[in-house]
Amino acid sequence: MEHLLAHNANGITVQFYVGMIAVMLMHIQTGLPVSKYTQVGMSFVARGQARVEDVMPEILRLARERMLEKQRLARKKAMQKAPKQLPR
Repeated sequence: MEHLLAHNANGITVQFYVGMIAVMLMHIQTGLPVSKYTQVGMSFVARGQARVEDVMPEILRLARERMLEKQRLARKKAMQKAPKQLPR
């Protein structure tokens, strides 16, 4: 959430727990680790600017891109560590 909806301790606590539950439900639904993209998507849903059905494809796309980038970097690192073969 970008701003507090309540200004007393109980209201802040409730808002915090609602946000955490929403993020955990997204993790359960997608099976992906929680990311900043998930949190931003859920903030759009919480503000009424988007529906979960609209946000999910974008979250999944970004998660896939991030996974592919990690794999690419791992391959690049493995190639750098591999001993270079001398030409015969």
